[in-house]
Amino acid sequence: MLNMKQSDCRFGGVGFAAGEDLSLKVGCLVKLNSGGDLVLPTSAADITPYVVICGADTGYLCGAVPLTSAGNCRVKLAGTCEAGDLLVAKGDGRVEVGVIGGEALPVGMAEENGVEGQHVLLRPLCVGARGAAGAAGAAGAPGADGEPGAAGAEGPQGETGMDGGAFHVPVSLIANAPGGNDVIGLILAVFAGPSFDAWANHFSAIAWVVVSGLTVIDEVAYAVCWKLWQANPPDNTQVIVPVSVIAPGDLTAEVRPVQIPETSYCRLSRDSSASMMGSALLKVASVSGSKVLGLTYYSV
Repeated sequence: MLNMKQSDCRFGGVGFAAGEDLSLKVGCLVKLNSGGDLVLPTSAADITPYVVICGADTGYLCGAVPLTSAGNCRVKLAGTCEAGDLLVAKGDGRVEVGVIGGEALPVGMAEENGVEGQHVLLRPLCVGARGAAGAAGAAGAPGADGEPGAAGAEGPQGETGMDGGAFHVPVSLIANAPGGNDVIGLILAVFAGPSFDAWANHFSAIAWVVVSGLTVIDEVAYAVCWKLWQANPPDNTQVIVPVSVIAPGDLTAEVRPVQIPETSYCRLSRDSSASMMGSALLKVASVSGSKVLGLTYYSV
């Protein structure tokens, strides 16, 4: 039964007006322009479904046949080819040897050897045009951690810190403090507040410290102090003090060597006028560098 939907379709040769001078373009590939006229392609990527079999001048009826793999046809060749070569659009109506995947659209397979300008016999191929690029794929998984980098350069040496066990007391808080370096070596009584007194004969003191040196921080004078013991400590309380706070002339020669006899004793202040000096004795256990390790004998 006749399909009325196909009643106006044409098979085989077709006739269209020439949209440009095609009078000498027999065997060339052509396409339809927006006005429905046959024209030559302008690039190798143009789709050209017809080949001219009867050329005509602009505006006159031009005969053409559609490219179909059901029948072979002859198209003008650029360059040379061998039977079996893939022929692609050159972009000016001719074909040339090419490959799948290039910018030029495939037209057909050569069925004979051909030379420049020959209308070579080819079998049209139904090969689609290249599609648009697909969307970017998802990001891949993170890679494995790299090897640890090389160690950085060693930093500069920092400033020398304060001696371990020492602490700073503003000289302005020390009552009865002698001027200048005379405070070095004195035992100070510590009271709640805190406050300090260079006269060490206070029975109400809560602790005792000894001054080993002086320093200035941000233009403020500080005494460098070492804690000795709380008020009324038991005998044999262990302390560590600098050698510099040992009273001059009081077993000094025996304190400074590395090996100290356990029977050696020394006072912790240079000033015998303070009543504390007669009762604060240190039984020297050892000397390590500039430090004395010993046990206090508070009641002697």
